[in-house]
Amino acid sequence: MDKKRDDHLNKSDPTHEKDQRPHWEEVGRGTSKIPKGAAEILKNYFDAHQMREAGQYHSFFSSWGDLAGMDISAHSKPRDIRNSVLIVEVDHPGWVQMLHLQKGSILSKIRRTFPELKIRDIRSVLYENPDADRVEPLKESPPPTPAPEEPRKKAEPSPEEDQRRQRMDEALHRILSSLSDNGVD
Repeated sequence: MDKKRDDHLNKSDPTHEKDQRPHWEEVGRGTSKIPKGAAEILKNYFDAHQMREAGQYHSFFSSWGDLAGMDISAHSKPRDIRNSVLIVEVDHPGWVQMLHLQKGSILSKIRRTFPELKIRDIRSVLYENPDADRVEPLKESPPPTPAPEEPRKKAEPSPEEDQRRQRMDEALHRILSSLSDNGVD
């Protein structure tokens, strides 16, 4: 032991208890190295392949705006990749249709930019915000009284409408007359 360590073992020393705490470098899982950050901690728990794959997914999900275009990406969000199918959450049925129309183009960009993900199809699901449609219940009040119905007046036909009806009647009579002349009842 070095001299400095031996000095703090003197029990009459008022700093004795304070000095017995181990240094950070000596604490931990058998390492004397201080972790540099979250990335290094994660590397200790996951292998390189898992870290590379996680980086690819992060990069893919972060690139959605470039892949789908700003209009579609403003109304959609990639949620998952299952069995080589990208699941995209869309906020309105109209944008579901727009995503469907651009599906080929988006898939081409994804395959070109992220071939390792092997995405072969896109499926969209409509995002339903449970809070968006929530309506506060109204306080109970008596049902509204219906307005009295006014008797409906039959509209007078315009002179043009009268002429049209008259021509139609004449045409129908000619057809019936022609049919009866030919022996059709």
